Amino acid sequence: MSRDTITALRQQLDAAIAARIEELLGTRKAIDAELAELRGHRRHTGVTRRCRLCGEAGHNARSCPSKGKTTTLER
Repeated sequence: MSRDTITALRQQLDAAIAARIEELLGTRKAIDAELAELRGHRRHTGVTRRCRLCGEAGHNARSCPSKGKTTTLER
């Protein structure tokens, strides 16, 4: 076989492998989503988190600007 033929065959094989990988990744994502739904895990899309320290939206306790200050939500 000539080098051009071998190169063409390698390119076809690489394209077929890449297509199969994309197909398998798509299948895996679908299976993972179904499994999460069956287990009761849901994504929190569109939900604004609130800080458990001060109750304000937009940050969490780790990045709370009033961390260490007296808050109304003290335990």
